[in-house]
Amino acid sequence: MLSSIRKEKKIDVFREIWFLACLIFCIVSFFIFAFQEKWLKAWMSAISIAYVFIPLLLQWLLKFRIHTTLYFFVMLYTVCPLLGYSYDLYHITTWWDKLMHGFAGIIFAMFGAFLPKFFNKGRPCSFVLCAAFGLFFSIAIAGLWEFIEYGMDSLFHTDMQKDRFLDALNSYLLGGKVGEIGVINEIQSVIVNGEIQKGYIDIGLIDTMQDMIWETVGAVTYTIIYLSTKGQRFSLVSSERTIDRPLPLSGDSDNENE
Repeated sequence: MLSSIRKEKKIDVFREIWFLACLIFCIVSFFIFAFQEKWLKAWMSAISIAYVFIPLLLQWLLKFRIHTTLYFFVMLYTVCPLLGYSYDLYHITTWWDKLMHGFAGIIFAMFGAFLPKFFNKGRPCSFVLCAAFGLFFSIAIAGLWEFIEYGMDSLFHTDMQKDRFLDALNSYLLGGKVGEIGVINEIQSVIVNGEIQKGYIDIGLIDTMQDMIWETVGAVTYTIIYLSTKGQRFSLVSSERTIDRPLPLSGDSDNENE
């Protein structure tokens, strides 16, 4: 018993250190970008400071605790948008945005799988129901986020839905008959507002669909893991439980750990 308490205290210390590291990174970034008068990046740093507190706030409000392994992953994810926007990883790499949406699918599926247990107020809850709720909750959040991106681009002229040039175009609008897909290949240039552009401009549809696909891939991946472990691992549990000790497997319980 005493060794278990000491282990939990040691784990809590590591969790606090990781939280402070993420928080300090966001604060230092804010002052660096403010000093350089890069106000948009400084604003993103300030928003990220709030992001860091969201997991703690949710744990307190919904009375759950994120297992330590997941906690490190979730806290890292809170600073990833800052790395993408302010440190330009969205532009330096071709995979950062896809990685973030895939991780988002996992995190929201994990959170969604906990919600039936929360609303069931501790009574036994089928892990299959939890898995299904987590999956569809995550997909719904993916759609909602795309609404936000569209709204930001429309109202504040940001570029959250990334534009791109295409050298070919497939569309039912190009077909000669209803349902027929027409094709335009080797598009060299188009004229937009009197200016020649180097191809057909997609104004965000492809980015939106790819984002939702990657979030769905993340959600499905987590759902498969959740079902295969019957909700025992890589999930959220009630804060009243001992988190870092495995619980016995049972087919229809709400036990979940690690």
